[in-house]
Amino acid sequence: MDTNPFEAVSLRLAAPDDLESIGALEALAADTPWSMAALTEELRRDSSINAVAVDGQGVVRAFIFSAAASDELSIHYVVTHPDFRRRGIASMLIRAIVDIAVKAGARSIFLEVRSKNRAARALYAACGFIEQSVRKKYYADDNDDAIVMTLCAR
Repeated sequence: MDTNPFEAVSLRLAAPDDLESIGALEALAADTPWSMAALTEELRRDSSINAVAVDGQGVVRAFIFSAAASDELSIHYVVTHPDFRRRGIASMLIRAIVDIAVKAGARSIFLEVRSKNRAARALYAACGFIEQSVRKKYYADDNDDAIVMTLCAR
């Protein structure tokens, strides 16, 4: 894909109309893609706080799914199109979702990440998350451990 490395993206809350684009991005970019049913459920859940990053033509280039409960936010999923990685888009999405959650009363934010996914772990650490614990053999497809990472809201 020919992309302009300086092309700006804008962030907005995800809408039901984004589902097809999110599904296409998911199929392209994820190592272990979620099903359309799972994506649909995640997008429509009442507790969800989901956002997308769109390019100048309105094409979804990244998305984040999260859910708020009480005073916690759980980040479930962050995906960026391969041609748009390493541009700070995922960091912007994470920070935007955290900001929304904190304004709504969240005091702690957590996520789980595959132990083998060093790039994602580095991304989350750069956003201020710390590795809290390990869930051994959490992922059924390859028995990879899940690293639980947390961020204390200020």
